[in-house]
Amino acid sequence: AVIAEGVETVEQLDFLREWQHKVWSAGYLGMAWPKEYGGQGVDSVYQSIVDQEMRRQAVPICFNVIGLGWAGPLINDIGTEEEKARYLKGILSAEDIWCQGFSEPDHGSDLGNARTRAERDGDEYVINGSKIFISAGQHDMAENIVHIVLARLPGAPEGTKGISLFIVPRQLPDAQGKAGDANGVNCGSLEHKMGIHGNATCTINFDDAKGFLIGEPNKGLKYMFTFMNGARIGIPRAYFFQSVTPPGAETPVGGLSEEEAQRMRDAIGVLIAAGAEIIDPAN
Repeated sequence: AVIAEGVETVEQLDFLREWQHKVWSAGYLGMAWPKEYGGQGVDSVYQSIVDQEMRRQAVPICFNVIGLGWAGPLINDIGTEEEKARYLKGILSAEDIWCQGFSEPDHGSDLGNARTRAERDGDEYVINGSKIFISAGQHDMAENIVHIVLARLPGAPEGTKGISLFIVPRQLPDAQGKAGDANGVNCGSLEHKMGIHGNATCTINFDDAKGFLIGEPNKGLKYMFTFMNGARIGIPRAYFFQSVTPPGAETPVGGLSEEEAQRMRDAIGVLIAAGAEIIDPAN
């Protein structure tokens, strides 16, 4: 199969999302996430073996990187049961694609000077401001696009100690948790780039958009760095394990025998073979 090395076209974006849905449907994504929210509810060692074998086979990425890598783990850790029920399954299935709204036009990545505002309105918040360089911020490849946004509440301390974290969906969830009415989330402009043309990088404007506070007020940067750093550490750690483990040696992630791990690898191989028509857009 031909493996895409970058998301260059809309077609590639679409088949990467379909590939993620296929991996999740087969039970190989979110394995340590709660079963009631779309996961398998098993020890994380199983996911480590799956991830290692996926890398060994050079399969495509699971496209929902922000959702899988840190927004989902964040919600799993500090989210309410309602938030878990509303968002986690959509992250795993790729029905909802997640983006991070951090950098701003006047301050770039100086997050302590973020000026996007959030004002309380009952159980929700009204978000106003703009974010730049939002990868996959505008497309029609998913049921919904959900932004995880850094914003400042009225009276919050200046600098990094006054930033809170909000979930801001492009479309508000209806009573069944599905994408419903449009929220005040609008694409202001598209960046013109070399390459990765299928993955739109945007300026996103929040115009009286409804948002939902996650965690405690004024702890947004703490949450962000805790979970983003965990995701960043996990990538080189996995490749290190892969590089130092000789063929036939006991799996470095521990907990399973090599025989048990091999059974999982064989099962993943069946999934990969069955998904060849998705991996190769020429098929």
